[in-house]
Amino acid sequence: MSKARKLRGGKYKVTNWPSYNKSLKDRGSLTAWFTQEGINKWLEEPQDCRSRGRQNKYSDISIKMMYILRQIFNLRLRQTEGFVSSILEALKIKLPTPDYTTISRRIRNITVDFMPRKPIGPINLILDSSGIKVLGEKEW
Repeated sequence: MSKARKLRGGKYKVTNWPSYNKSLKDRGSLTAWFTQEGINKWLEEPQDCRSRGRQNKYSDISIKMMYILRQIFNLRLRQTEGFVSSILEALKIKLPTPDYTTISRRIRNITVDFMPRKPIGPINLILDSSGIKVLGEKEW
């Protein structure tokens, strides 16, 4: 815990810089977990019955994940596309990334549980067979 001394006017002066610097770094901590089941559900499964129009390439889970990341990091859709591509590349997962127009079009028909507030501490992003979960500290 960083120590601070209260000054006049309600401002604080940091007195323990190493602890303060560590707390700022920890605010940006992100852990991304992709289970094999989650990877398998990234793309939409082909359906036998043909309806009008083109079938979806990406599952609702992948669209939700990208939209939640967009909300957490306050990104635009194009930035979100690049961010998720870089996460998949860093994890050496060979999956295509939905483009920003696909996310914009598909998110209209998907219910996404928005986080009422950003968690304090590390953010754990978990993609498994049951869907995507965003957990903050002490939510295990």
